[in-house]
Amino acid sequence: MNNELNNIKTLAAKFLAIADELNERVSAYIDGSNAAEDEAAYNKVLDAEREFTNAANRYYGENWKVCLNYELAESFI
Repeated sequence: MNNELNNIKTLAAKFLAIADELNERVSAYIDGSNAAEDEAAYNKVLDAEREFTNAANRYYGENWKVCLNYELAESFI
């Protein structure tokens, strides 16, 4: 497997690990929490997903959106 595909796989795994670690705070934010920690967790997960999604889009010429798409990330690992 080439380096770029390995990088996409690594970024997918990183996104999923961060999402798993912060899932309770992210869920709280999505459910309307105004706590700064919950918003920060949500943004951290989106940043990790954005990193993965951007790499995958560049490689495959796709236009996947950042939208907590865990299934897309899982398909790469």
